[in-house]
Amino acid sequence: MYVNKRSNWNKLFVLLIGIFLIGSMMMGCTSTPKATENEDTDKVAWPTETIKVIVSTNAGGQIDTVIRGIAPYMQEILGAPVVVQNMPGSGGRIASQFVYDADPDGYTLLATNASDVSMGEVAQDVRYKTEEFTYIGTYTHEGAALIASKDSGITSVEELVAASKIKPINYGAVHLASQNHMCSYFLAEVTGMDAKIIPYSGGAPILADLMGNHIQVGLVGLSLGVNAHNDGRVTMLAQLSETRSNIAKDFPAIKEAYPDYKGSNYTFGVMAPPNVPEDIQAILVKAYQEAVKNPEFLKWADSAFLDINDIGPEAFEALMVNDKATYSSLMDIVKELKTATEAK
Repeated sequence: MYVNKRSNWNKLFVLLIGIFLIGSMMMGCTSTPKATENEDTDKVAWPTETIKVIVSTNAGGQIDTVIRGIAPYMQEILGAPVVVQNMPGSGGRIASQFVYDADPDGYTLLATNASDVSMGEVAQDVRYKTEEFTYIGTYTHEGAALIASKDSGITSVEELVAASKIKPINYGAVHLASQNHMCSYFLAEVTGMDAKIIPYSGGAPILADLMGNHIQVGLVGLSLGVNAHNDGRVTMLAQLSETRSNIAKDFPAIKEAYPDYKGSNYTFGVMAPPNVPEDIQAILVKAYQEAVKNPEFLKWADSAFLDINDIGPEAFEALMVNDKATYSSLMDIVKELKTATEAK
């Protein structure tokens, strides 16, 4: 029987070519997802450096204390060091401007009293714009604590007002033309208290001077005031808020006795420079939200009389824009505060 060897070789050659082409196509199909996976990995390969959180007040105050409690949990989640650095001064404007001017890479964050940022833009000569920051989240939304030195013998707002009629009270407030300063102004307005406002760089030095009896009364963060009262270092008179906080139910809200009080609650939060890429912002927001919901952190916060409340980045930004509009409408009062304090 005649066998055409050339024909058989041709058939074998065609078969091998077919197998090779099919194999190449299959390899091409499987290699595409790998490239996508690598691209996705590149997108989330952050952070690779130390993250700095700039605090707008000095060490020991409420803004500083809480962010130092949050930082270790963010560090664990992000897998990169998170360090806290204090940069007090000028009502928080120095820290705010520093972070605003920082590279938008997510490695520089700001922990501050939100209203001091918006009031800073309204009342001071700054370059930043409140609405241009990148918002991460909040950790406190509460009133302030009105506290008195033990040596003053003052135990209530009524006693404070009466004492100030005999001799003006030395009253410690955090920063000039700040939210704390404005709340102090509104307090004097509704109570008739006669006080000399003395500016401080944060709640911790106010507390120190109260304990040393260098001033008679001061306004600090609520949890700082509650803790100092419970430790017997000062006497808490009231909380400057509309209603009683869950962490200070035994202390009257100022609006209970003075319904015309106009001051607003404090919101402490974390922000980043403008134009941080959305994927990096998303990583920061997720890590922050996980950190403030961590059971161990919440246990610590509860023991420190901290009412943790993260309203989320969108609501935080809206609150800031609203604050800016509110303070803009009160510019006459802000200017009066600056002029009156500088005159003293």
